[in-house]
Amino acid sequence: MRIATLVLALCMLFPAAAMAHGHDEAPAKKAIVLAAFGTSYPDALNSILAIRNKVEKAFPDVPVKLAFTSNIVRNIWQQRAADPAWSKSHPEVPEDVLHVKHPLATIAELQNNGYRDIAVQSLHVFAGEEFHDLITLVSSLRSIRTMKPRHRPFQRLSLGRPALGMPGEAHPYTADIERAVKTLADDVKEAKANNAALLYMGHGNDFFSTGIYAEFAKAMQAEYDYPSSWAAWKATPPSTT
Repeated sequence: MRIATLVLALCMLFPAAAMAHGHDEAPAKKAIVLAAFGTSYPDALNSILAIRNKVEKAFPDVPVKLAFTSNIVRNIWQQRAADPAWSKSHPEVPEDVLHVKHPLATIAELQNNGYRDIAVQSLHVFAGEEFHDLITLVSSLRSIRTMKPRHRPFQRLSLGRPALGMPGEAHPYTADIERAVKTLADDVKEAKANNAALLYMGHGNDFFSTGIYAEFAKAMQAEYDYPSSWAAWKATPPSTT
């Protein structure tokens, strides 16, 4: 996914209240958590870091933190962080990636440092297993109540939907698919110029249907008049434009 879709989703999310401010409370300090599945490949970090850079430019006065939801990926980075030789040979890897945390730890650390208005933006492609667990985490933290409202750990805790949306009436996922399809126009242009097939890959899961990928592919084919099968693509004459 190109980063513009995700940044746009965040821009729509951040001003929207997930928990109303108390009448007797001043606005809380704000922070953003970008929750990605993560990657263990240093080269692949560039896409995640590019998203962070875009968000930091959009919200220059708000700290932006990365968090990885994958336990396996975080464990790999923790092992590397404990190996001085590896860190020295990969100076391009930021320190916060070497010590990347789970979203729970990232949110807790921000709250401990006085940030009580936190927007968690998912960088997942669609609402699968990892995003479902993120919903459960944020909902649980948001449900914390204290005897005195001003002692609540969070004044507001928001969660942004993934790139291809999620089920619901307030924000139909079909609108998110449409936005993502239009964002990828440059990819289609480049592929057609080279008479090439255009292939995207996404992570599967054990519990949720990946039919969203089929819907996304159908929307791409309809928007850009792309053949819907390998056989049809091979039969298409080379582009002359």
